[in-house]
Amino acid sequence: MPFPKGDRIFGMVTLWDYAAKKRRLYATLEGSSISGLERTNDLIEIDFENKKLITICDKVPLNYPTLWGMASDDDVRTQFNIRMDLDPDNSSGRFVDHFQLDTLCLTTLPIADRDASIKSYIGGIDSLVVKIQSGIKHPGQEMLELRGIFPGISASFMGKEKIVLRNLGTASDEAFTEALRSIRYRIEATEVQDGERVVLCNIYKNGIKGDPAMAYLRVRAYARPFAGNDTSVQGCEHGSFIDMYKALGPKAYPGGTWSPALRINNFLNPDLDTAAHYFYIVKAGDCPADTAQITVERPLPFPAIGINGIRERRTQIVQLCAGDSITWDISAGLLSARRYSWENQARTPPRRTFTQPGSHFINIEDYNGCTWVAGITILAAKGDKAAKREKITLRKGEIYVWGNQVIRQDTLICRVIPRPGTCDSTYCLELKFTTTSTRELAINRNADFYIPGLLHEGGHLNVFSHTGTKGRVVDMEVWDQWGRSLWRGKDFLSNDPTQGWNGQSNGQWVPKGMYLSLAKIQLDDGTIEWVSGKVLQMQ
Repeated sequence: MPFPKGDRIFGMVTLWDYAAKKRRLYATLEGSSISGLERTNDLIEIDFENKKLITICDKVPLNYPTLWGMASDDDVRTQFNIRMDLDPDNSSGRFVDHFQLDTLCLTTLPIADRDASIKSYIGGIDSLVVKIQSGIKHPGQEMLELRGIFPGISASFMGKEKIVLRNLGTASDEAFTEALRSIRYRIEATEVQDGERVVLCNIYKNGIKGDPAMAYLRVRAYARPFAGNDTSVQGCEHGSFIDMYKALGPKAYPGGTWSPALRINNFLNPDLDTAAHYFYIVKAGDCPADTAQITVERPLPFPAIGINGIRERRTQIVQLCAGDSITWDISAGLLSARRYSWENQARTPPRRTFTQPGSHFINIEDYNGCTWVAGITILAAKGDKAAKREKITLRKGEIYVWGNQVIRQDTLICRVIPRPGTCDSTYCLELKFTTTSTRELAINRNADFYIPGLLHEGGHLNVFSHTGTKGRVVDMEVWDQWGRSLWRGKDFLSNDPTQGWNGQSNGQWVPKGMYLSLAKIQLDDGTIEWVSGKVLQMQ
């Protein structure tokens, strides 16, 4: 309806006219000046039925307090019998009666507040009709829903945009009010359009339609927050921190949360934050959260390279004996390398030979951009190389076992024997067999007893005599080549193949190899002799 041009209305208030049984709307109209000196107010009634203004009192000076109590828009838009009271705080007295749909995800909202009311001044209600009157932006995708069952009321739907609630004869005003409060306006469209929607409510009694009430639902379809692009990053072990928020892209919504949580704001510590997948979650208003995923990829473990399997960020300590050399070959570790350098020097072949003590390291960058460092420290070994030569003479027909080798003839052989913690030694053996038979030899007691060089499966290691001399083994012990005791026996007869060591230690067979034995023998006349020997375990 038109208003006087250049004037403004303020101070609106509603009053109930008991005689006419209707609500009247009064307001203050700011009018023209008196003799050009001051502006005046007119007290008017706004007649919506006839679409005109009725002056009640005119030319009242502006400083005269005519009407100053401001009423809610509900009093303008929801008249007479139905009070929708569509204010955001669920209470009366607010100026704005619009629900706002601020985001795409909030697509269901009530058409009336919890303090909405229905007063059937014309008597009991026959029916309440609620429908979407205008402003439908998505035909067939905007609808009304009734949530609940109410005593004495039957509900029927006319398509998706209209609900008819009928009184079965027992429904009260409060039952209709509760039904009105339960009605929801819903949008099913995937992309919501801006604009105001109007929902019309009418009460019917004896075929007469009462005054209408309208809910104005203003929908603002703001885009939901964007969490960013799914992506992946390289979490190099011992690498620098990664800005995870920056990895989401320039349009990522700020202020989100991480799951699992990062230790330092948006930065990932490759060593402490170990999960494979991180989710960035942003939420605004009533929207469901938008989520972006960052996959933290771990490069393959740094390969063992060169000396004793050196790995990333480790320094291998090795010893170098005089005259020896150490070769460090990193070829296997370069299969996935983009570049490498020795001690910050120019690129060199992947194999280096060192003959002097010193420290050396290698820098490697793989194709994922991760950097690796490995190094060796070469120390001068304690002592020089040791050499030993031993001469042994055996009788004809005997054998000698050295390592895993059974020797039956004259020979001179040398071997390098590893010595932990110091330089290796060279051990040479010169072995000769006499041409004189055993019977023709003059046997003395010191050469009479011996320990056999072989121990076969099922046999026993004992002390035997070339001439059959009897004795008692007071104590006998067996060690491995590292000096660890494997077995010890006491007080048994010599020359007995059923007594002695059976090739086991603590109930378990020892591996095939060379072992050492020492025995203490007491002869019949009380003389004590010591016999030692090497034995090859054939088990």
